[in-house]
Amino acid sequence: MTEHVRGLAAAVARFDTYDAAGQDQLGQNYPDLATVGEARGALGTACARLRDADLEAAWPDPLHRTIARAVVTETAARVVPERGDPDAPLEVRMLAQGLPLGHALRVEFRADLGLIREWLLCRLDLSADLADCTLRHDIATADVPPLLPAPPPDSTEKATIAEVQQIAQAATALATAVRRFLTDAACATLNPPCGDCTDTDVLLAHVELDGCDVVRVCSATREQVLPGGSAYGEWLPKLYRLRELAERVCCEPLSVYRTLPLPTEGPVALPYAEGLLGDWPRTGDLEEMLSLLLTPAPGETPPKALHEQVYTTPSEVTDSMQELARLRTQVADLTASVEGLRAHLGSAQTQVTHLQERLADREGTPDQAPDADADADADAGADQAPDSAAEPPKPPVKRTRSPRSRNQKPGETP
Repeated sequence: MTEHVRGLAAAVARFDTYDAAGQDQLGQNYPDLATVGEARGALGTACARLRDADLEAAWPDPLHRTIARAVVTETAARVVPERGDPDAPLEVRMLAQGLPLGHALRVEFRADLGLIREWLLCRLDLSADLADCTLRHDIATADVPPLLPAPPPDSTEKATIAEVQQIAQAATALATAVRRFLTDAACATLNPPCGDCTDTDVLLAHVELDGCDVVRVCSATREQVLPGGSAYGEWLPKLYRLRELAERVCCEPLSVYRTLPLPTEGPVALPYAEGLLGDWPRTGDLEEMLSLLLTPAPGETPPKALHEQVYTTPSEVTDSMQELARLRTQVADLTASVEGLRAHLGSAQTQVTHLQERLADREGTPDQAPDADADADADAGADQAPDSAAEPPKPPVKRTRSPRSRNQKPGETP
């Protein structure tokens, strides 16, 4: 019944988006439109009955329940009156597409967008092996609208074009981010651990660059030699199909989604959204890939829950940690030695400064004593000149050879 109300309300709301001349032309082309007034009355009766229904029992899914409540509230407010609601053109146009946008739905949209963003950021903190390098930046920069207070029952508060545009852009960005995260996680699951290899011509991954920045690393399509064992043997029935899907999903360019403008005048060009309250189909390569990964194959052992898994640190990691600890100790010792040298250098600079100050003090003080001493030395030299001239110099003392070495021949040792 709610789905019938949504379809009929969309048709009447689309009729209300035309001006008077357009409605007259539609009446001439489609004579059944003469019963629009009766359709409004039928919608009012249906909305009154659905408003008193137990929506939680009828719609176990919270999202479907919120949409069903918005269908009833928006239909009663925008379509049931005889002339519609000319003061809310945006809500009428949304209802004409079968997408009622009530106050309660806007509140839940804003809250869900914030939860999706926080969930993605937390998952990225826990997933260190993902290869979509720009995903965190795109999620962090998404313009998520702030929360709205809880609305009163059957609230018909009107929305603005800026608000709806912001919600649409945030939903588009976060929906794309969720798909990128799931694609990256699924593709990373297909690769077994890398083994030792000395060949330098082994393809490791396809790297996507934006200038000098790495945007994405894709390694799902490279050839792999399975290490064997029961764990990989259980994968064989579905591994080849997963490889085929990975070639189409993992290394393809990222999809770009754009939001359309929201005009407030003229006929509604977008078609009616079919099956909004039904079970949404899950199709596509990524959905099939996730289904194969999450559905155990015959004989496959399902993995343990996260809180039951016990992780052991590989020996390579522990050896690297020990080597890193030794390097840190050596760096600390070198730092202490440099600090000691700096202290000695500081004391030496202080002593040099004191010596420079003392020399400066001596050079700046006048001193006549050296001139007087020079005159006295000159007089003393003049007085002693006659004595030195009267006494001739003595000849140098002649060395005599000892009797033992006198008769020694050349080359002999005494």
